[in-house]
Amino acid sequence: MHPWLRPLRRRLALFALLLSWFALEAVYEPLSPWFFLVAAITIYALWDFFLAERLRGDDRCGRDSDGRGDRGHDQ
Repeated sequence: MHPWLRPLRRRLALFALLLSWFALEAVYEPLSPWFFLVAAITIYALWDFFLAERLRGDDRCGRDSDGRGDRGHDQ
């Protein structure tokens, strides 16, 4: 997860924005391509922001012991 998204309040605010956009699309343009696109983005955000870490069982998100991640090593 990107460091900017670590605080819960930022993830909640972004998810609320996406949920509002989804509701707007559902009311004004149901079953349009935008409706399905926003639905997919909202579902992915729900998974990535709130569910993925809990189901993986860790808070590190693929980081090594030094915290740089898999691709952050000098070669």
